Amino acid sequence: SDPTGFQASLSPVMEWGTDRLMDWASRLGTLWAEDAAQLISDEGITGKDLANYVDTDSGGNSSPSELLISCSSKYQSIDKASFAKAISALCAKGYLSTVGVVKVQGQV
Repeated sequence: SDPTGFQASLSPVMEWGTDRLMDWASRLGTLWAEDAAQLISDEGITGKDLANYVDTDSGGNSSPSELLISCSSKYQSIDKASFAKAISALCAKGYLSTVGVVKVQGQV
C-alpha cells in the first residue's frame, strides 16, 4: 500500500501539472483518450487552466469553449463535447480518487 500515492490522488485539481492531467486523460477509457492526453501535452495545460477549456451555462451544462475547439482541431478523434463534460466533472469534483468512493473530511 502506498499512503503517499493515495494522498497525492486527493491533491486539488487546480494544483495538477501537465503530467498529472495527461495521466487522467489517458485513463478516460475512450477511443480518443490518448489524443486528449497529447493535446494536454502539446498545449501545456495544467489544472488551473482547465476552466478555460469549458463553457458552462446557467443550468450547469458544459460545452467545449472556443479554446478547446480551436486547439483540438488537429485531433479529429476527440469528442469535444464528451471531453468538455469530463473536464467539467473533474473540476466540479475538485480532486480525483482512483479508489472509488472515499470519505473525505467526514463526508461521503
